[in-house]
Amino acid sequence: MILSIDSSDNQITKLSLVSPKKIFTHQFESAGSLSEQLTEEITSFLKKNKISIRQIKKITVHEGPGPFSRIRTDIATANALIFSLNLKQKLIKPRYEKAPNITFPRHS
Repeated sequence: MILSIDSSDNQITKLSLVSPKKIFTHQFESAGSLSEQLTEEITSFLKKNKISIRQIKKITVHEGPGPFSRIRTDIATANALIFSLNLKQKLIKPRYEKAPNITFPRHS
């Protein structure tokens, strides 16, 4: 079973579960704080489809381009699941559209 997470849209997050025989999909409005919603939505999605989190063998994420914070939240959540479920896959690395724009504090 593969869990896919895609928050590349500014308003909608899409979750998919792919097994050899079936595909389950779910999307939710995520205009608020995605970091507060994502794990709850994944849990609810699995429960609704009577799938144990232990049945997940791989996790994929839309790695970019897209909104920085949303992609970062997806990847952090996916990596936490990969680590905690001891999945046999490498951690996911983001692809950013451009170099970071870091502003330095002004000195008085």
